[in-house]
Amino acid sequence: MAEAPRCVNQADRPKTLRADGYELGLPCTNHIRNRLKGFGTVCGSCATNPVKNVWCNTLATLFDDALDEKRLLRPAFLLARGFKAQILPDVLDRAAFLVLAGIAGSPGRSVSIFHAEFGKRPEKTTSIEPVRAWDDLFQVFHEDVILEFSFGPLCVWLPAGERFHVVFGSKEMIDQLGNMRDQAGSFSAFVDASHLTEKGKQFLREAYKRYTI
Repeated sequence: MAEAPRCVNQADRPKTLRADGYELGLPCTNHIRNRLKGFGTVCGSCATNPVKNVWCNTLATLFDDALDEKRLLRPAFLLARGFKAQILPDVLDRAAFLVLAGIAGSPGRSVSIFHAEFGKRPEKTTSIEPVRAWDDLFQVFHEDVILEFSFGPLCVWLPAGERFHVVFGSKEMIDQLGNMRDQAGSFSAFVDASHLTEKGKQFLREAYKRYTI
C-alpha cells in the first residue's frame, strides 16, 4: 500500500544543528552522519493536491538518476548528458530562485520539485508556476531536493543541511549565471568567512572541485 503524504506544519519542525555545530536557521538533517550511513533510495507514489500542486503517481526518476546512494549529485550523470554545472554558496533564497526561473524561461510555467528525507521514498511535486513553486519548496527545505524548470534545461540540486547548492543544465543556461572565475573567488571567500570548522570548510572546498563542470 502506498504511503500517504505527510502534512507537516513548518512551525512544528525542530531546528537541527549540523555535526560541526553550525545552526543553519532552517530545519536540516545531519549531513555527515546521514551521508555515511549510505541508505538506498526507494521510490514511491504520492497523493494529489488540486489547489497548488500536482503530486505525481510516477517514480521520481530524476532524483534517482542524478543522486547516488548517499544522496550526492553524480558528476557522471551531468557529463553523460552534456550538462554544465556551477556550485553557488549558501542556501538558495527566494530572489535567486526567481532569477533562475527567469533564466530558464518565461514565467507562468511549471516547476517540478523532487524531494525526500534521507532514507525515505522520494516524492515529486509539480507547481503550476514559479511563485507557487517557491512556497512549496520552502516546505521541504529540510529535505534533499532537485528542482527542474520545465521550460528550460535547468535544474538545481539542494542537498539537505548543506551551505551550497548546484545549478546544472545546458551550457547556454549555465553561462548566464556569470563568470566562473568570479564565482570561484566568491565561493572561496564565502568558505573562508564562514563559521564552520576546518572539516566543514574542507567539505565545501571539495564540493566546489567536484561540481564545477
